[in-house]
Amino acid sequence: MQLSFQDYLIILGPSLGLMSLMWHHFNTRFDKIDVRFQGLDEKLTKKIEHVEEKLTKKIEHVEEKLTKKIEHLERNWDEKINMADTKLSEKLDTVRDRVSRIEGQLIPTKIVSFEVPFEETSPKKKLKEQQGQKPSLPSQNRVLA
Repeated sequence: MQLSFQDYLIILGPSLGLMSLMWHHFNTRFDKIDVRFQGLDEKLTKKIEHVEEKLTKKIEHVEEKLTKKIEHLERNWDEKINMADTKLSEKLDTVRDRVSRIEGQLIPTKIVSFEVPFEETSPKKKLKEQQGQKPSLPSQNRVLA
């Protein structure tokens, strides 16, 4: 069976027409979808930029607040440390003054007990006296101020 050119056109004509119609239909659909995606992409980029601007402003605002609070806390801590330092230095000065007064009172006077003889306070001399050596007089061993 031999088909003629006309037979081929009768068979292939409608199928090619249908294919071209489908191609055109899907092509325009894809173009419309691309246009929609581009529109959505532009809207989303605008929204993202707007949100980024808001976030950067908020972040800068929070950063400013935090730096102010940190500076305020640093100043407070510095003041507290300085106050504690001055209080401690004042207390140290008063303690040094008291110690120097006590030392000043102790240096010129020697602690001497006139009721107790000097021999009782030094065990070596007491041992020598007990062994029979010459006992020393208590008046000779006293230190006078």
